[in-house]
Amino acid sequence: MKKKVFLKSFTLIETIVVIAVLGLVLPLIFVIIFALVREQSKLFRLSQVKREGDFILNTTTLLIRNNAVSLHSDNPPEQSNQVCFNSDLFTSSNGRLTFKDDRNDWFRIMWDPDSEKISSYSSSTKKTVDLNTPSTLIENFTIGCSQNSIYSPASVNIGFDICYKSLNNDCIGEGQEETALLHYQTNIRLRNF
Repeated sequence: MKKKVFLKSFTLIETIVVIAVLGLVLPLIFVIIFALVREQSKLFRLSQVKREGDFILNTTTLLIRNNAVSLHSDNPPEQSNQVCFNSDLFTSSNGRLTFKDDRNDWFRIMWDPDSEKISSYSSSTKKTVDLNTPSTLIENFTIGCSQNSIYSPASVNIGFDICYKSLNNDCIGEGQEETALLHYQTNIRLRNF
């Protein structure tokens, strides 16, 4: 007895239905994948901005709190350009403030509006160290100091906006969802030596 083998093939209608279903499902899958990639990119930008903003804030806070003895509006630090002494308030107009330490060296925290970078400079090492990478920009940097009374230590005020650099070399991305911008602000009280 011989078995007959029948090959079943798809009909034209079944093939058209499969193509139609694939035509509807594949674009949805690509839209979901594209949305996930965009969200991942936004999350990466925001984490990079937060990491660098935290680094700048922590570095400047430790540097100023542990080393600064007096504050000056210009360098070299002299008695004539000392600020925040005897209960006054000072805000730097050029984004720079010079600090004198207990070894009679000086350092400063500065912002360059052209390159939009925050950096620190030390007279002992004669080196400038950038505190943010080229992938981020610093805007609206303010640095100043205040002293509440003659007997209290001065307090340094720092504020800045940090963002991820867009293709246009600014903080504004193609769309609102591409903008990664954070604002940082702190007060650093100097130690009494």
